[in-house]
Amino acid sequence: MQKPDNNLLFSSELIPYPKTNEYSNEFDEDASIPSSQPNLYVPTYYNLENDVEYLQNGDFWTYVHVCIHRPAKHREMLTKKLLQDYWLKWFEIMKPYIFVQSISNELNRYTFEAFKISGPGLDVYFLNNILNPKSSFLGKPSIQLKALAEILCTRSFEQIVEIKKKFFEVYEQDLSDSVCTKLKGSARTFFYNVLNMRRYSVDDSYEVDIQLFTDVIFYKKNKKQLIEIFSRRSYSDIRKICLNCMQNFEIDITCKLYVYEKSMIQKCALVVGRFIYNQANTARIKTVILQAVSINI
Repeated sequence: MQKPDNNLLFSSELIPYPKTNEYSNEFDEDASIPSSQPNLYVPTYYNLENDVEYLQNGDFWTYVHVCIHRPAKHREMLTKKLLQDYWLKWFEIMKPYIFVQSISNELNRYTFEAFKISGPGLDVYFLNNILNPKSSFLGKPSIQLKALAEILCTRSFEQIVEIKKKFFEVYEQDLSDSVCTKLKGSARTFFYNVLNMRRYSVDDSYEVDIQLFTDVIFYKKNKKQLIEIFSRRSYSDIRKICLNCMQNFEIDITCKLYVYEKSMIQKCALVVGRFIYNQANTARIKTVILQAVSINI
């Protein structure tokens, strides 16, 4: 790999990369949740041509090294520029790592895909792979519903709208139809709500019958209530419901959902519950990792 140019990567005029609302979750805007601190420092002005010129004498790993010092928006601009203006050269360079599909290359390909696209485009890429799993000698596998929930159950309605637009633009398919035709029963209802209905908030309505999380028979009789809470209520409401159960009953909903985790609906509810809990009580994972390895970017 070509030795990195520190003057290029670590300019003296670095500023924290500002948070943007181009693709943000409504939960991040909750005033009761402290804002995350910037963990990526970038040049005051991004000079795309400088990066392109620098990479002309580099290899794939030089490209990776530059990308990890750039925010997703700039990585996408850089990759698009390389593949548009220097297609013959950079397609051959990236081909073994990004464009070649094989079992041995799958993890690398998924990882490096994040350098090419960002925001809703990246979600769409992974959703398509989830909805269209590759066949194996055992036959066509079922879709990974947990992975599907990890994306769709942690996005705001505004993000869902952007994802649906991008999915149709790239694959000429309706995402809601693509998801719901592969599901049935309560799971189909849950994801139909998530994909087509805006979440709502109800002031001072955070009391939920605790049996919904502790009694399997009660849950089965009142499954629609669980679907309504975790597919329709706002993330802030869900957080307050979780806190209310903890304060009044000393019960962690996420733990109970894990113990009784049997149905797809409970799995989706667990994803949402863990999402709002982690957002409210832990530092951003990326910040911790970067601090641990002392990378000043």
